[in-house]
Amino acid sequence: MSARNPGMHLDLEWVSKVRVNTQAVLKRAQQIQGHKVAKKQWQAAWMLKAVTCIDLTTLAGDDTPSNVHRLCMKATQPIRHDLLKSMDMHDKGITTAAVCVYPSRVADAVKSLKAANSSLPVASVATGFPAGQTPLKTRLAEVQMAVEDGATEIDIVINRTLALTGQWAALYDEIRQFREACADAHMKTILAVGELGTFTNVYKASLVSMMAAWRHCSSILLSASRCPNTHTHTHTHTQSRPVTVCLNSHCTLSRLLYPIVSGSDRDRY
Repeated sequence: MSARNPGMHLDLEWVSKVRVNTQAVLKRAQQIQGHKVAKKQWQAAWMLKAVTCIDLTTLAGDDTPSNVHRLCMKATQPIRHDLLKSMDMHDKGITTAAVCVYPSRVADAVKSLKAANSSLPVASVATGFPAGQTPLKTRLAEVQMAVEDGATEIDIVINRTLALTGQWAALYDEIRQFREACADAHMKTILAVGELGTFTNVYKASLVSMMAAWRHCSSILLSASRCPNTHTHTHTHTQSRPVTVCLNSHCTLSRLLYPIVSGSDRDRY
């Protein structure tokens, strides 16, 4: 895990000055889509790398201890041994990055991985995922429960109402409380960008999230669920689920946003 940085106070002046060039965003997206895809052994190498970045996830209403157990076994050996051996990668310890479940299934995942003698992290969505509409007290209790049961990564979801109505100070305070509830667990923030309305809101929500939890938040998850301008995406479990893209907040995110944010913000990265 990357080194953790000191936090910072909420800078509302910075947030208020955020502007995003929509046309530049769309142009950049087209450029990314037009990139050539690696072929042959390079393609295989990147696919293997992608596997190691996946949080293998089950967030279904019919999850049971046996379903979670099978998921954990798949996470510890996501690719068939014969395929890995053909690439001379059978002894490289290829696994997914983590297993992700609801808070009520964390104990099952921890138990299964421990029995398999695996140190794979257990992640848990919390804070009323996916809508984030439950009372704050309940959302905090979810985080605490998941951590107590052994989750070492917590994926929080922001309150989109606060973002859509410009209540950035309230959003900042909520995320700070989630960070405290996570204790030593790694925290990731789901922005649900498909529900934030504008690119400017997405940028501001990213900024406030990093200000609030920069010390221990080295990732931001951009969920494209319910976005009218996106196609159906494939996630780790079913095609009907939201797609999430994990970005390293102090590296990749700044590189992606640098060409498309207003000039006054560029010098801050």
